[in-house]
Amino acid sequence: MALRLCSLLLLCIVSSPISAEIWYVDKSNFSGAKDGTSWATAFSTIQPAIDSASSDGGGEVWVAGATYNENRTSLIDIAPQEAFEILVDTGSLVLKKNVDLFGGFSGTELTRDERNWTVNASVIDGSVSRSGIPALHVIVDDYDVVLDGFTITGGNANQSSPPVERGGALIIRSASPQIRNCVFANNHADGGLGGAIFSSGSPVFKNCVFRENTANRQGGGAIWFGGGTLSILDSLFHKNSSNSGAGAIFLSGDLSAINVVRTDFVGNSGGSSGAIGTFGGSLDFIDCRFIDNIAETGYAGAISLGLARGTFTNCIFSGNSAATIGGAITGTGTVFDGNPDLGRLRIVNSTFYGNSAPSGGAIALTDLLASIHNSVIWGNGADPVEEGNFGEVSYSIVEGGNDGTGNIDANPLFVDAEGGDLRLRNESPAIDAATAEPPPDSLFIPVPDVDIDGVARPQGDGIDMGAYEYTGDIPTVETTLTTNVVGMGSVDPSEGDYSFAEGSTPPTVTLTATPAEDWRFLEWQGALTGSDNPAQLEMGEDRNVTA
Repeated sequence: MALRLCSLLLLCIVSSPISAEIWYVDKSNFSGAKDGTSWATAFSTIQPAIDSASSDGGGEVWVAGATYNENRTSLIDIAPQEAFEILVDTGSLVLKKNVDLFGGFSGTELTRDERNWTVNASVIDGSVSRSGIPALHVIVDDYDVVLDGFTITGGNANQSSPPVERGGALIIRSASPQIRNCVFANNHADGGLGGAIFSSGSPVFKNCVFRENTANRQGGGAIWFGGGTLSILDSLFHKNSSNSGAGAIFLSGDLSAINVVRTDFVGNSGGSSGAIGTFGGSLDFIDCRFIDNIAETGYAGAISLGLARGTFTNCIFSGNSAATIGGAITGTGTVFDGNPDLGRLRIVNSTFYGNSAPSGGAIALTDLLASIHNSVIWGNGADPVEEGNFGEVSYSIVEGGNDGTGNIDANPLFVDAEGGDLRLRNESPAIDAATAEPPPDSLFIPVPDVDIDGVARPQGDGIDMGAYEYTGDIPTVETTLTTNVVGMGSVDPSEGDYSFAEGSTPPTVTLTATPAEDWRFLEWQGALTGSDNPAQLEMGEDRNVTA
């Protein structure tokens, strides 16, 4: 795993050549001089700075915090591969070769390190930039440039004639930009694909947030990608949606690939797959979380592998749901003579809990070879794995049992499963029960040498099952309940000791007051107030309650 991780990280530190020239943009500059050569004479919009830097051979554009929602006229050739041009005014900001954009400045900085893009939000807003209506693409990029420290919002690729229906926030055409520290929020592709981004090439996204973007058709509420390698690191996809396809990302094409590291997919929804959908290609996910994603009318609460190859290492799938099959993952492939022609699933040291579907509460497979290794599948309903053409499960906890090597059918004893803490308690049967050997059919996929939080494996005598390695350093909090009665009656329970792992959700106790004959219950006092009876009390600390 270490080698694969490094190959992704190297992509993030290579950048476009930086010219010594810096061009400045500050919307609040109301002076007469606006040549972009200093903060005092900054351009008040972004495109003139890009154009000036490009004319000068390249450079950096520094953008002060503000919302840039000016009208933009941009005649874009929407059929660049054709012999003739089809020019459309998309209302876009157009990036140019050797010009890198950095947002998040206050307007006084002398070095780039002084900026704070979280405080000084540089927002590129496309909601009215096409003559008062949304941009078809807020940004168009055909070059290997840097886009760093911006919020991109308000685009809507909704025009079907001519066909400009892809990539509401950003369209990347066979380029390899580095996009860092950016937020893509509330962009749409009402006409087609990629609510926020439609891309080919080899773009890298690092420390980005994709929030509440939407798309139709095959979907990709946040991203539609085909033709190249898409890399995503340290990012978040939250509440993106597609009414018919994949809620967050759709991958198309057998020669396309997605590499994703330390990224969370939370609350996304799609018609067929809640978070990720594919038609061909390959996926590699490391240290990722898929939480509460929903396939509202179809299959695959989190991920649908259609004729695709997928590897998931140190990943968590929790609370995902599908209307038909595959609460977390579905897979469909083609197999000839026992070997996959298209489609294979490999899962290593991952945890599945609380996923649900009428069939295959965690995983459902059809004609797809698969291996599950060193993993935990628990609490996903009575039918957690619908095997289809299944490979092998080994050294894993599988609720209901599995005949593979080293498997266990026993409660993994999570720290606080209902509260979302899927770490292992000190008495968990998953501790030291896995193996350092790779899956039998996957010699080139090693068991990870760290867990999802970066904790070294092993911590004890052996590797642990699941995404977390038990460290033994999770303190237990002990609390005590004491009750009193004013008048005549009783409280149930009258006392008790409660324990929970530090950092997890404290237990809740239900208190019931029962008055004696000729008495009535009036109220609670102390750690509990009000007149509800029974009443619930969280035991996060010692509690003294009077009835």
